[in-house]
Amino acid sequence: MVDFNALARQLQESAAKDPQARAALDNLMQHAQSPDGKRIARSIPPACAGQIEQAAAAAQWGDMNAAKAALSQMMQTPEGADLARQLQFLMGK
Repeated sequence: MVDFNALARQLQESAAKDPQARAALDNLMQHAQSPDGKRIARSIPPACAGQIEQAAAAAQWGDMNAAKAALSQMMQTPEGADLARQLQFLMGK
């Protein structure tokens, strides 16, 4: 399972200088702590979790192209696309 707290710390460090990214991250973290967010976190397959962690690590090091590539690769899997739909629903979008 993805450690969303560690992931959040990584993303917070990379979003520290971008107020818009910081607001989006704060919103995501608020939803991640909800019962639905916790359910979604438990349903993430290990392969997707690894790609999410790769993207977060790349973003933390400032390599946004690598972060986007890792997320794009994840989104091409059925599990990744389903995760994105669940997150969009959870965040009301």
